[in-house]
This record gives sequence, structure tokens and C-alpha cells, in this order.
Amino acid sequence: MVDKKAIKKLRSDMGKIKFEEDITTLNQQQGAGKSTFIRNYCNKHPEENIAILTKRHNWLKECEKKVDGFCHWYGQKHFCKHPDFNKFDSVGLYGTFICKTCSKKCNYREQFNNTFRVGAPTEYLNTEYLFPRSGEDGFDKIFIEEKITETTPFWFKADDIVNGSIAIALNYEFDKDKAEWKDIWEFEAEGSTTKPLLENVLWDFSNAVENKDYEFLEKYINIAAHIKKEVIVNAIKKQDIDILKEVQKFDINMLKGYLKYGKIYNYNKEVYYEPRIYKAFDMAKAGTKIVLSHAGFDEQLFKDLLARYEREFPATDHLTFGIHTSNLENKDTKCYQITNKGFGRRKLEEKYVIDFLQKIDKIYKKKNVGVITYKEYTQYDATKKMDTAWGFEAAHFGDTSGLNKFENKDVLIIIGTYTLSIGEKVRKYNGLYNASLNPSNFPYVDKGKFPDYIGTELEIIQRVEEENEMIDVIHRNRGLIHDRRIYVLGIVPERIKKELAFELIKTKDVPTFLFNLKRKKRYSHSKI
Repeated sequence: MVDKKAIKKLRSDMGKIKFEEDITTLNQQQGAGKSTFIRNYCNKHPEENIAILTKRHNWLKECEKKVDGFCHWYGQKHFCKHPDFNKFDSVGLYGTFICKTCSKKCNYREQFNNTFRVGAPTEYLNTEYLFPRSGEDGFDKIFIEEKITETTPFWFKADDIVNGSIAIALNYEFDKDKAEWKDIWEFEAEGSTTKPLLENVLWDFSNAVENKDYEFLEKYINIAAHIKKEVIVNAIKKQDIDILKEVQKFDINMLKGYLKYGKIYNYNKEVYYEPRIYKAFDMAKAGTKIVLSHAGFDEQLFKDLLARYEREFPATDHLTFGIHTSNLENKDTKCYQITNKGFGRRKLEEKYVIDFLQKIDKIYKKKNVGVITYKEYTQYDATKKMDTAWGFEAAHFGDTSGLNKFENKDVLIIIGTYTLSIGEKVRKYNGLYNASLNPSNFPYVDKGKFPDYIGTELEIIQRVEEENEMIDVIHRNRGLIHDRRIYVLGIVPERIKKELAFELIKTKDVPTFLFNLKRKKRYSHSKI
């Protein structure tokens, strides 16, 4: 039976967390009640300005109803009434540019004035809206529900920068007497011959790119950005998409990011990756209390990323952090691994899968069963208004974190073993650790056990990305807090074997197992 006392104590202890550290991590298991705790915390602390960042729009919609004074920050597309928004959005224009040329009133800009109770997609981590604005206090606390493996790449794409800067130069009408230039132009010592004339900045900029004159680029990038901004505004007014496409090839933020890390690492790569958690570290340094909420959190990776951050951006004061975990078990939830095969994308054995699901349907009925598998095997059923796979209500790997639609399903079927290719794992590791691993150094290992790369650098990526994803999907019908049945046609992680009652059903025993299951269910009044 579920240990209700243990769950009650866990949730009670959660309510006693003081959030005294700069960064607090809620790493309790799936079903522990983290989402409910965060909602309740917001209502119990009206003295604080609080933001919630998540990929789950459905949870934010829940908060709109259950959190007092809640404001859901949407993306611009949700509000924008500009008739050409889609055209401008297709070339990657920032919303501020579109707003400057639009006379229609909408709530997109207005929503950012509300900083009391805010919910927003995690993409807002890449904006300035979460940082304190001039004359304002900003957020006291920000809850962030996201994996800590997300990264932002900063490439040095010479051809794009050159072509974009030339397009900007060709489409800008220079006026050296403009008042705004007085604020951004720093004149060098009298008689200097190295200072480019204003009208030649973009031409010299493109030359500096070709020559990899990073010092010049860093010195004049803000001027280039200012000129680009004026060209964009004029092109929007003229609705000249062709100019916008050419100008947008010069990505100012991309180059700024590259120069920032290139300066640290002596420009030794064509691309640098910034872990997205750095934004949380920046906000913590600015005085905002950060709370990370994700059951797939990995302590070693977090410490490694914090160490990298403090190595790259040294400070007198180190960020402090606290980690809160749980160790619930429910041995009345049974998890069966069906055969010892991995059921990978290329070796799914769909005929075997369909036969297995047909037998499960006869035992439990489809309405009581949820399926999680690879995305390519799911489709949206417009009649039933839900995602399905092989006729069952379904979800796919990579999109289930925090998903509650299976919490009332007595039976869950996992089909497949979530994996990344060797190349993907290496790229992920290199991005997080600023490393230069080569995929050829890691030969393919057949999926017969989990994990496969113990003792190598990729062990941490496999644990955080692959094993944690399997743990998360297996917990989607809340087997720790309800008695459930879970059947996995794939590899079951070791942690699940400790949390739930586990049994491996060998290939030769599957027919007998299903026959006995059907007979037992026939004479039982239990749903499972």
C-alpha cells in the first residue's frame, strides 16, 4: 500500500523550506506535490513578487484560476494584431521592432507591467523582462521548472555577418549630425588614424569579420547594433521583407555571445555554448531567490555548471545553494519489463507491439490505459481530441515532464527506450562543459543494459538525458502515490527497481504471463 504518512510528512517538510540560499532545488520525486506546493506558496506570500517559468502552458492556465493576482505572460503571437506579424515573425524580428511600427493597441507590452504574480514559458529566461527594471524592485523569487541541460549556441558565422552588415550599410542613410550619435560615439585621441568614419563602420566591420579582428568587433558592435535597428524600423515601415531577410543574417546577440566566450577562451572554437541555467545564476547574483523544480535534476551536473560559471565570471561572493530530495517507495505498484530488449526506434518490432497492446486491451480496456512511445508513432485524433498511438491515448518521449493526463490511468505502457545518438550526447556534453570530445572516440554500445557508458564522460549525459527521461515517463500515472500497473517494452532504470515492485518477464514467458494476467483479472474485482 501507499505510505500515506510518508507522503504527508514529505509535503509537510516541503512547506517548511526557508529558501535561505541563493538557489534552492526541489528535487523530490514525481508525484511528491511540487506543483501544488508552488501554487500554495504564491498564495501564502502576498508580500513577495513571484514568477513561475515552465514549458507547461496547461499548468500556467491552472495557476490563472488558483493563484491570486496571477498574470500569464504569453508570447507576442498570442496578442499581436499587426496585419503583417507572421511575415515579420518569419524572419526572426524581435517583438519590440514590430510594436514600434504598430498603431494598434494590444496587451503584449502591457502584461510586462505586472510583476506581482507571473507565469511564463521558460523561453523568457532569454529576455530581460525577468531582471529588475529601472526604479523597480523586480522579482523576489522565481520558480523555474526546466531541465538544466538546455544550452544556447553562439556561432561565429563569418559569411552571415559579412552579408548582413553589407546589407545594413547599403540601406542606411547616414547622418553624422543626428543627436543620438552623440551618446554612443566615443571619439579617440585627436589625430588618431585608426578611428573609422561613422559612415564606414559597417564596411570596416565586415572587413574585421573576415580578418577575425575580434578587438575591433567588440569595440564597435554596439554601434553596428544601433545602425541595424534603424534599418530594421525603416524596412518594417516599408514592409520590405527582402531587406529584413538580408539584414537579419547579422545576428547581433549571436556575435555578442561569441565574443563574450571567445574572449575567455582565446577564440579557440567556431561555436561556444552557454548553459541556459546561467540566466538563473545571473538573476541569483542580482538578488533574486531562484528555485529550481525538476525531478530530473542532477546534483553533479549542477555543481559542475556552477563551477564553470564561477570560473568564467569570477566574483568575490560565491552563490549558495540547497537541494531537497525524497525517497518514496510503493511496492504495490508493479513495473514489468517485457523482455530484455530495448525496442529502439529502428528495432521496434511493431507487429509484436501491436499484438501485445491488443492483449492488454482485452485485459484492461483502452480507456484505462495510457501509452508513451516515440513521437513518430503518435498522431492527433481530431475526433477524440487527443494524441493517440495504436488506438490508445498517448504521449511521446521528450514531452511528458510534469504531464498529468495519465494520473488517473490504472495502467501505463511504455514502448521503447529513450536514447540520444552518440553525436547528440557528445554535442550535449561539449556544450555544457565547453569540451571538445569527438564522437568517434565512443563506439556504439547495443542497448542491453542501462547505462552503457559508465566510466566515460558521457555517463553523466546518459544519466541526465536518457535515464531520467525513462524514470519520468514511468512515473506518469503516479505509481508512487497510487497502486498502478506499468508495462515497459524497453529498458527500466535501476532507480525504478528500488522505488516500485519490479519484475523482468523473459521473452519465452510473455505468453504465459499475459494468459495468467487475463485469468487473474477475470476473477478479480480490482481495476488492476
